[in-house]
Amino acid sequence: MMDLLLQRGANPEQLGHFGPPLGFAVRSLNVEGVKRLLNLGAKADISVPLLLNPVGRLPPPHTAPLLYVAMQLPHPTEGHHRHYPSTRRMDNSPPRGFPLSWQQEEIMALLLVHGASKTDTMEVVTEHLTELAGAVSIREEKRYLEIVEEMFKEAERQVTKMQTQGD
Repeated sequence: MMDLLLQRGANPEQLGHFGPPLGFAVRSLNVEGVKRLLNLGAKADISVPLLLNPVGRLPPPHTAPLLYVAMQLPHPTEGHHRHYPSTRRMDNSPPRGFPLSWQQEEIMALLLVHGASKTDTMEVVTEHLTELAGAVSIREEKRYLEIVEEMFKEAERQVTKMQTQGD
């Protein structure tokens, strides 16, 4: 469908609910879509909305880098906006998205190769560390940072594989 729309003149940078099409492809873990859009020149270093229509409803951040989205990290307030009491206990178990699925690993690697910034993503994580750890029921902020770093290591190993296969 994406190819057909692009062939018929669709703007690959048209903004929608999740930013441009690349934001939607990353959010839906569509590896082939991400590859196509990056090869068409889509920007990998952009920030996209974290939630639909967040204006006035949730505290920042309203946007985050595509890498953050590919990692499937939650909105920092996710644990505070449930309609029912949380039954999860604080147990330091890994957050959703870890270990990385092959789709996450591939998309993160593609984004890194095309100029996405680990630093920008880590700035969002660090700024909202307490809330992020709480949203996924991890007691220790240090443990949450270790998990995020491991996610990046997995993606960086995939970057190395891509570069080796490309030679």
